[in-house]
Amino acid sequence: MDFALDPARSSVTLRTRAGGLFSALAHDLELKGEVARGKASNEGERWHGELVVQPSAIKVVGALKRGAVDHKVLSASDIRDIEHKIVAEVFGGMNELVIRGEGTAAAPTVRVVGKQETRADLKITVRTDGAARVFTAKGTVSIKGLGFAEVKGPLGAFVIKDNVEVEATVTFFASDVPA
Repeated sequence: MDFALDPARSSVTLRTRAGGLFSALAHDLELKGEVARGKASNEGERWHGELVVQPSAIKVVGALKRGAVDHKVLSASDIRDIEHKIVAEVFGGMNELVIRGEGTAAAPTVRVVGKQETRADLKITVRTDGAARVFTAKGTVSIKGLGFAEVKGPLGAFVIKDNVEVEATVTFFASDVPA
């Protein structure tokens, strides 16, 4: 059975953590990206699918403080600068990040394609919501594994830790419903 993406009910949340000597001067961040397009299909328990996230659609939600998002720490200028750096420097002007998954919910293989392809370490669950299938994923993906350079602050004062935390909810609806 084939499924099409419901973009209104799909998003990816990323959490970055600062490290290094002056990491206390940096901010851990929560970012949210819209899923531009995607498709999935299944045969029995086996699934395979593909999603696309555009780096330009990744937006800063806020700074992480004591496990919660603080929306007041970053100025509008800080947010614009961070979002610009995500597109121009981190992703190097790439237009899309492709996520491919296959297997079963209990034993998934998820690969993310940036400048190169890497495996993401994710736990995935699937639930049925009427005619829709809702996939949730939680885990990490490596910046270096994607072929991107280490992300550093001004003068190398801090770095963004390599493993970015990922939480995603992606909803698909049946696109080949029999008449």
